[in-house]
Amino acid sequence: MRQLFLLLLSFIVITLSGCATQKYSYTPPDTATGKSCIARCMVGKNSCEQLCLLKNPSCWIRAKQQAQIAFDLYKQQQRAKGQRIRKRLKDFEQDNDCKHACNCTPAYNTCYTACGGEVY
Repeated sequence: MRQLFLLLLSFIVITLSGCATQKYSYTPPDTATGKSCIARCMVGKNSCEQLCLLKNPSCWIRAKQQAQIAFDLYKQQQRAKGQRIRKRLKDFEQDNDCKHACNCTPAYNTCYTACGGEVY
């Protein structure tokens, strides 16, 4: 029974690791006007993400539950190896998946580029 439990947890962790969201690199514009413009883009992105949180609490709850499962598995594996637990629950939280579901980042990237910044 314990082996089945560990197998199930391993499957969940592996499955979740394949759902990572894309990471972007940002180069800001040189001008003060461009940087001010980008600050407004960030305000818009933050507002989008907050609205998303209010509209879709089940995604956030699910992300927290999955993080707890992955963290518990990590702790169990570390203890079995006799190693210290160095990560925290926060290291396993994948709340970016919920933010990604609201498509706030593509709009932010468009705004960022329109302000003279580069996204890659």
